[in-house]
Amino acid sequence: MADGEWQMANGLLLMAHCSSLMDYTFDMTYPDGVEKELKRGREAKEDGNAGMTRVCARRAAGVAIRLWKDKRGRDIKWGTSAMAQLKTMSLDESFPETIRQAAERLTTQQLHDHTMPFDNDPLDDAVIVIEHLNNEQ
Repeated sequence: MADGEWQMANGLLLMAHCSSLMDYTFDMTYPDGVEKELKRGREAKEDGNAGMTRVCARRAAGVAIRLWKDKRGRDIKWGTSAMAQLKTMSLDESFPETIRQAAERLTTQQLHDHTMPFDNDPLDDAVIVIEHLNNEQ
């Protein structure tokens, strides 16, 4: 991916983040498959499908992680699945606490009563991870 594409995506992310992380009605262009997964996640959220919303949020963050690792030439054994990559990110102290916490929430399993132990929106957490990785370009 060209540096200009990352810079444009980063600028759009920053504008959207500043206007409202909670409002996913904006149309943003993310690198490669990131936007596709966020769009699916927004649709799932609108349909009341919290499970699919979490899956799509994890996938979007996973695509961003893979692109970031490829761009930086990182040869770290983070695994190939979004879940494995997010778990590794959540434990990697080179990332700021807020990023590690967002990654950890994205990998948290729902409770037996099908609720989450926190109220954070998984799409917000995915955007937090994506935005951080874009800022490191």
